[in-house]
Amino acid sequence: MAGKAGRKQASSNAKIIQGLYKQVSLFLGMAIVRLFISRKVTIGQWIKLVALNVPMFVALYIIVLSGKPKYDGNRVVKQGIDLNDNTNLISYFFDLIYLSLFGNIGIIAFRTFKFWWCLLLCPIYAGYKLYGLKNMFMPGAQQTQADNRSKNANEGQSKSKRQMKRERRGETDSKIKYKYR
Repeated sequence: MAGKAGRKQASSNAKIIQGLYKQVSLFLGMAIVRLFISRKVTIGQWIKLVALNVPMFVALYIIVLSGKPKYDGNRVVKQGIDLNDNTNLISYFFDLIYLSLFGNIGIIAFRTFKFWWCLLLCPIYAGYKLYGLKNMFMPGAQQTQADNRSKNANEGQSKSKRQMKRERRGETDSKIKYKYR
């Protein structure tokens, strides 16, 4: 059972999913037509087209699975997760879909697969976000390194050159000294 807000979210999700289907079918259809009318098309190019669009289809499937509303007649049973929310994982799937469509534009306009290199932005961006997440949960690692550096710098300033040389060589007064006969 969903109230007025649930019905509004369900209709919004349905419009977003319908728009995604239209965009994907339009650009993928144009890329397929472009490869059909090209003169020197190889099987390898068809395999590239299919393989490079697989991440887009997986992302689209996940978006549809999690965001599609379920109806019982005219009533909304389940509205799905909010697809307009930019703070969840779904926004990364939208980015993946749009980058794949950008790669298809390269096929349509220039008959090149070089635009697909932009898909490397996804793991780079994910690594950047995970690094920020790591720093949020484990901030001590960077702080202890910075503290050690500042401590070593302060110790070095208070000692004379002779003391610092002796420490580097390993000569300290606490060592036992042996005389050889």
